[in-house]
Amino acid sequence: MINWKTEKRKIADLKPFEDNPRYMTEKQAEDLRSSLDKFGLVEIPVINLDNTILAGHMRIRTLQDMGRGEEEIEVRVPDRMLDMEEAMEYLLRSNKNTGSWDWGKLKDFGTDNLVNFGFDDAEIKMNIKIKEIKADLEMGDRYQILQVLPPNSPKLSDRAYIEFADYDQYLKVKEAIEAGKITDKTIYEIL
Repeated sequence: MINWKTEKRKIADLKPFEDNPRYMTEKQAEDLRSSLDKFGLVEIPVINLDNTILAGHMRIRTLQDMGRGEEEIEVRVPDRMLDMEEAMEYLLRSNKNTGSWDWGKLKDFGTDNLVNFGFDDAEIKMNIKIKEIKADLEMGDRYQILQVLPPNSPKLSDRAYIEFADYDQYLKVKEAIEAGKITDKTIYEIL
């Protein structure tokens, strides 16, 4: 097992990982800058012994863009040099092995706040419980339930709609989904 310690490094001395597959949209960059302005650098970047960034590329780049390159920050450093395979694995895991959102709890923050915190409107509408977006789903005398396959897929082509002309049928299916009687597994079995 690799042991890690916290040290200080000057931002300008940190080098991006050449093959880093992560990028930011303009909005994500603005949201990150806003967060750094308000809260400062909270999540400590991770580097290899040669100052190559393994986690925190976007934070480091944003701090540099903000003119803070000469500032010293805390970083996490391994007790030995990670080889290329280990470095790439950590870089990917640090960005991918994260939790998911409980959209039922997130809705309590309010859509405007969620957008201000970096969520996009489509993501919010796609993930908040059906009963919370019922007004958006009503279409004249038709009702829809949105199921995204596979889960968390942002592609429009991965969305499947079930339309109901009868509101009572819509409610029965909605209740079955909420009760877990209709799941991704059962939908795949039907298909």
